[in-house]
Amino acid sequence: MTAAGVRSALGAWLIGWLVLYLTIRLVPGLSMRDWWDAPIAALIVAAVGVVLRPPLTSLVVRLSWFGVFGLGLLVDACVLWTAMWLAPGIDVDASAAGFGSALAASWASAVVMSLIGWVFVLDDDEAFLAHCVRMARRVQRRGRRLDRRAERRLARARREPAGPAEPSAAAPAIPGGAPPTRPGRLRPTPGHPAPGRPAPGRPEPAGRPGARPGPRAVGGLSPLSGTVGRPLAVAGARPTLPGWADVSRPGVVFVQLDGVSAPVLRWMLSAGELPTLSRWLRSGSHRLGGWTSLLPSTTPAAQAALLHGSNEGIPGFRWYEKDGGRLVVSNRPRDAADIEARISDGRGLLADGGVSISNLFSGDAPVRLLSMSGLGAKQRGRLGPSASYASFFTHPYGFTRGVSLAVGEMVKEMFQAWRQRRLGVEPRVPRSGSYIALRAVTNVLLRDLNTGLVVEQMVRGVPCVYVDYVDYDEIAHHAGPGRPESLRSLSGLDRVLGQLERMAERAARPYRFVVLSDHGQALGATFRQRFGRPLEEVVRELMCSAGRPLEPGETAGVTAPVEQWGPVNVFLSQLAGQPSVSGDVTRRALRGRTARGEISLGPVEPDRSAPEVVVASSGNLALVSFARHAGQLPYERIEELWPGLVARLAAHPGVGFVAVRSTESGPLVVGGAGVRRLRDGHVDGADPLEPFGPHAAAAVGRVMGFANAPDLLVNSMLDPYSNEVAAFEELVGSHGGLGGWQTEGVLIHPASWPVPDEPLVGAEAVHRVLVGWLERLGLREEQPAELTAVPRAATPVGAGTAGAGAVDAETVEAVGPAQPAQPAQPAQAGEAGEAGEAARPARPAEEAGAGPAAGDGASPVRIVDK
Repeated sequence: MTAAGVRSALGAWLIGWLVLYLTIRLVPGLSMRDWWDAPIAALIVAAVGVVLRPPLTSLVVRLSWFGVFGLGLLVDACVLWTAMWLAPGIDVDASAAGFGSALAASWASAVVMSLIGWVFVLDDDEAFLAHCVRMARRVQRRGRRLDRRAERRLARARREPAGPAEPSAAAPAIPGGAPPTRPGRLRPTPGHPAPGRPAPGRPEPAGRPGARPGPRAVGGLSPLSGTVGRPLAVAGARPTLPGWADVSRPGVVFVQLDGVSAPVLRWMLSAGELPTLSRWLRSGSHRLGGWTSLLPSTTPAAQAALLHGSNEGIPGFRWYEKDGGRLVVSNRPRDAADIEARISDGRGLLADGGVSISNLFSGDAPVRLLSMSGLGAKQRGRLGPSASYASFFTHPYGFTRGVSLAVGEMVKEMFQAWRQRRLGVEPRVPRSGSYIALRAVTNVLLRDLNTGLVVEQMVRGVPCVYVDYVDYDEIAHHAGPGRPESLRSLSGLDRVLGQLERMAERAARPYRFVVLSDHGQALGATFRQRFGRPLEEVVRELMCSAGRPLEPGETAGVTAPVEQWGPVNVFLSQLAGQPSVSGDVTRRALRGRTARGEISLGPVEPDRSAPEVVVASSGNLALVSFARHAGQLPYERIEELWPGLVARLAAHPGVGFVAVRSTESGPLVVGGAGVRRLRDGHVDGADPLEPFGPHAAAAVGRVMGFANAPDLLVNSMLDPYSNEVAAFEELVGSHGGLGGWQTEGVLIHPASWPVPDEPLVGAEAVHRVLVGWLERLGLREEQPAELTAVPRAATPVGAGTAGAGAVDAETVEAVGPAQPAQPAQPAQAGEAGEAGEAARPARPAEEAGAGPAAGDGASPVRIVDK
């Protein structure tokens, strides 16, 4: 043992001595005769732990996640009780009462260990990182054993005589004469398609049936596999490894800081609260840039474009599909799977050996962990093996960290909410009930879980990882984007970046880091707080005054905040899908909140059949659909049914503008004092889009050009002095529409990597930059010419693309990708399926939207004074 190892062991023994001494003094039912009995007992506790912990952990793993979470404390209690029973001078009852004392002692020792760590400022980050590395290497060794076992089975299968059989297109022969594997000899790794079959939601490349075999064709691509660079000879494998599998090439870790705007990040850098990012930027290794998000400024729309290069047919976080007759919520697994199946062309950002962790969409990654769309596509086993995390919860350190930080986060939330009330901070929203526990889960347990998954993939040496941390976004929704508690969560994420940076020194390949956000957030009192009632009631009242009276059930308002429940729901849904004790327990406990295999906690949206009007809110953006009228209802028809509705709604003081399509004039943007015609930019009165920036016209026109666009698109008011908006959900920090900092994204990248000179507008533009960086590093496979022309599905979630090549909307219940109306033109390599779509977000306002050519006269909308 080295001198450093001796010092570490001595320090651990001294701390264990102190913890055990204090625990025995604090817990009734335990006693020691002399003070020197404590150090002897500490040595025995360590020895017993070495002997008993591995078999107990194995037992826990057999019970899967229920055992990991439910029995972790009992493992510590068993070790402590056995050690104290064996230790001389320690008095403990050998009965059940004595075990109860040991159980209490395990809790007490966890608390004391946490207090000692805080008092002596131990390097908790380094300890956590070392723990993650140990778990990752354990899983890697298990994966190598499985790979060797698979190779032995394959060798035996080749030695066995096989009868004549027709070659299968799903398992083509290996070039060079190697025979294909007999069907059924090797099962696909959990989360991967069978060799020779395209991944779920991925269209098979034209002209190459059976091409691009499943990721099991190359060793190290499953959650249990070993190092990426080791080939595994199975059916459909290439004779040589692709370039991205060369571990001497740098890999890339994309870290998404959900909801962080560029002004907030610069503010925190100036305040010195982000030491890791500040060091990167001040040293010149990285550069801080930004990009502009278009409508809708939501995570689904941004991630769809960042990971797949397109967010066509995503008008909001949730919207009403008339063809399917139901509400689409993009963080619901089934809907996320539908969306990805229609926007994916099989060449997403992570298609070449990448890993997607805790995202809404997969980016066509072969390995998808905690991915919302993967669950909806019935892809089980995405949590990763229980062995990866069993030691974390059964080891004293892991259990102490998880419990103490989660409890501390809940206590901190209650104090911070009380402080806001005590100081009279405005605007604010209630912060109580389930949100307290939800914050502990998302900001502690899931953050550690995500970090552990990233560390595991870096140990394996995967070429690229994309992970989403929702900590800041979650707190900022309830506290405000610039409030102290929200900013402190950014400091915690900066520590995560430091952990990953240190991990890169131990990884199987060098890694570079890209830090980006999907959107920002805007502060403001909610629409209900300002005007005493929600937007759907205002719409209903205006419709009643303009036409026939509406019953209360005929107006469906969808404004409950559900975004923050997404990560928890996908975790529980995947847990319930495990074929184990944990899956059975979860399914039984949450059967009342389960539908089609998906667990849905949080606010329950009312299931109203055929309402007259549906108001679906995404932050300060609301999509109004007249559900009983097919297709997008034009302005002229709305005026016939409810005269003056559009103008009076736009004149409401809480509304900034209303967008509607006119049969005569094309897309219109109506404000309280003016109307803008998007086709030619003509303005009557005051321009309603002027306060919302130079890209507002193109952003609104693009969304109104979707085939599943709403009848009315409503954006809230924007205070020009405070830069505050009025969210239609009960959240003080919001995003989804235009106004404030919600459209100002972040992009931090290595300084030597090129970026375009022109501003990055729209997530599609950022996607092209990210793909270009991977190509420059040699982490993207070159595609044959025939593959670069594979068109992206033209109909996202039951909706087509307006304009040339549009197709009729399909029902939202469909899962398979829609067939394009006409083939796309070939695009450059790395931008497959984006021909004609890449520049769509930045197109001129006069080209946005379809419809007859606008006339030269005034707008048909009559302005109503506010």
